[in-house]
Amino acid sequence: MKVYIATKWENKPAAREVRKQLIEMGHKVTSQWLDTGEYDGPAEIAAQRDINDVLDADVLLLLQDGYNIEGGCGMWVEMGIAIAEGMPVVVISNTLTKRSVFHSAWNVDIIKTVGDLRAYFNTEVSMVSDEVTQ
Repeated sequence: MKVYIATKWENKPAAREVRKQLIEMGHKVTSQWLDTGEYDGPAEIAAQRDINDVLDADVLLLLQDGYNIEGGCGMWVEMGIAIAEGMPVVVISNTLTKRSVFHSAWNVDIIKTVGDLRAYFNTEVSMVSDEVTQ
């Protein structure tokens, strides 16, 4: 399965660790922004790359720490793209109390830890994928 990881820029090291775990589970991660350095390139190029990477994924994984008041603007846009496309969105947050109405969209699920991903991918997302292919 192809997964896009969305989170705030400051969480890039944690997102890289999650990517490593996803790859070990046999998934492909489409988030090219994880391979950039301090500078992500010209904004218009980075934005289009990220949009394409979201659209290339089968599921969007959003790493959210609580209310994420500081930073993380792009991850909400990425989540919106996925919701609009009908793509499954998995929010990982052990402190979340649904920040917005979009956390309640039909294709958004919330799990508490990265450790819960294996079980989630083996059940929920595979069921959604089966529905799409039938």
